[in-house]
Amino acid sequence: MGEHFLENSTFKGNRTDPSRFIRQLASWFGDDHGEAITEERIGAYSRWRLEHGRVAPATLHRELSVLRRMLRLVAHRLPRVLVIDMPRVHNARQGFFEDWKRQSIWLRDSKNREPRVFPFKYHLRLEQVLRRQRQFVTEWKRGEAKLCTAVFPWRGRPMQKLRRSWKTACRAAGMPDRLVHDFRRTAIRNLIRAGVQQAIAMKITGHKTGSIFRRYLIVDEELLAQATGAVADYLERAREEEAPTV
Repeated sequence: MGEHFLENSTFKGNRTDPSRFIRQLASWFGDDHGEAITEERIGAYSRWRLEHGRVAPATLHRELSVLRRMLRLVAHRLPRVLVIDMPRVHNARQGFFEDWKRQSIWLRDSKNREPRVFPFKYHLRLEQVLRRQRQFVTEWKRGEAKLCTAVFPWRGRPMQKLRRSWKTACRAAGMPDRLVHDFRRTAIRNLIRAGVQQAIAMKITGHKTGSIFRRYLIVDEELLAQATGAVADYLERAREEEAPTV
């Protein structure tokens, strides 16, 4: 299959040389024909590359892409088209803290698998928190003589599980029953109270659909009071405009 694939790549004018990927695949599958390659063997290869070969998911993704293309070229000889489980690749590469002159935080990853930017140009309190945290991490690195790429690390490493630390922090703050998602709901409510348009608020919170955004928008008494107050102001202005002048 390898020779057939190389011929097809040359015919299509591909600039990337796939030879190294073919050699790597051949080290596992040998000279087997497409009929002998199964989804189980492909899954075993993927696990071996990630666990023992210690390759990045992006490298494995490229190797499996070559294998998938090779199988498609001989699909007419196969009893069925194989389903290849591709690893998820995170290509966003943002740093620890962006240039402070830009006054922006770049999130490398998020819940919806996309990078996000959070400017704090006009948020002095947030800037103060981030500067204190940066100073803390800098002092830790100097004291331990180690590198640290996390903004809020635990002993120099990114936090993997937040649940226990969150409960400890909530008890220390006198709010033991708070949930992490309370922050998200509070942020959405504050954005709406501040008059931020929903489209802009969704960009900040990372919501892609209005329905999911509205799930977090719990309308409390204050928002209801503001709404009724706005109606009262509108009616008062209307009466003043309609009142006859003397």
